[in-house]
Amino acid sequence: MTPAVETARAASRQRMAAPERRAQILAAARKCFCRSGFQAATTREIAAEAGISDALIYRHFPDKQALLTGLVDAAIDRFATLGPPPGVDTAIVPLDRLLTALGGSFLGAIEAESDILRLLLSGDHLADDHRFAAFVDTAATGLGRRLDAEGGDGRGYLMARGFMGALVAFVLLQRNLGLDAIRTVDASEFLRVQVDGVLAALGERSSAGR
Repeated sequence: MTPAVETARAASRQRMAAPERRAQILAAARKCFCRSGFQAATTREIAAEAGISDALIYRHFPDKQALLTGLVDAAIDRFATLGPPPGVDTAIVPLDRLLTALGGSFLGAIEAESDILRLLLSGDHLADDHRFAAFVDTAATGLGRRLDAEGGDGRGYLMARGFMGALVAFVLLQRNLGLDAIRTVDASEFLRVQVDGVLAALGERSSAGR
């Protein structure tokens, strides 16, 4: 490392406010956890990725587990902000539009946080963190009410769970488990098929009940 680079990094260490520093450390931890795995990644590796010392990490996070928890906190916050587009009344907007809007927002968030979801699934270091599952349950409950009103016959929650689960599985299979390398699938087209499937199931159920 040249003296100029070291001087620049030292100046950055001095100038950066605490929230910015935490964000920098978390971004470095995210790269290292995804590259090496949570268990194998070390604080020394994370510090090197961030261009800081180990000691500076411990000023903001007590241990490596706290870093992972911070990353999950940020991901859950992102999911918690999802909802219908502004001004959209979920009770009256056409169902295909609602499913496309909600599904698109959810799919985008999963894409952005797929590495964190993979970490959640990769070991027991977050076995007691059920916040993502709780988000899915809450969202499926709300969407399920609308599906029941459209002819879901009391199975709206399960249909909503299936819809959301298919989107999660799509991202994990395509991006994290390598299906992209075998067959590339357009995410918006996949979403359209899922929306059509829900609409078709509601139509069949409504017809059967007549």
